Amino acid sequence: MLLKQDKMKMNIIKETKNPLFARRELQLTVDAEIVPNHKDIKKSIAEKFSVEENAIKIKNILGKFGSKTFTIYANIYPSKEEKNKVELKKKREIEEEKAQNPEKVEEKTE
Repeated sequence: MLLKQDKMKMNIIKETKNPLFARRELQLTVDAEIVPNHKDIKKSIAEKFSVEENAIKIKNILGKFGSKTFTIYANIYPSKEEKNKVELKKKREIEEEKAQNPEKVEEKTE
């Protein structure tokens, strides 16, 4: 059985180190039959660069109509804490954290 990751071919177009924000900025191309989702991309980037999945921020997944090639913009941070300092969280991400850890959120609000 082939996983979705096995069908994806990932190529690095551009890798830039940004010392101000303590991150690596990546531009990748992925050849896939279907549009890759954020989880699959995070998992394959984590394996390729030997980092934690929660230290990766996927900025954008772009595709052209009729093409099986997708351009991905992502940032890799040294740790989850560094990522949380720099990146803004979307409303959906905040709500997911509340659902997973209701005690921590209540402590912060008091």
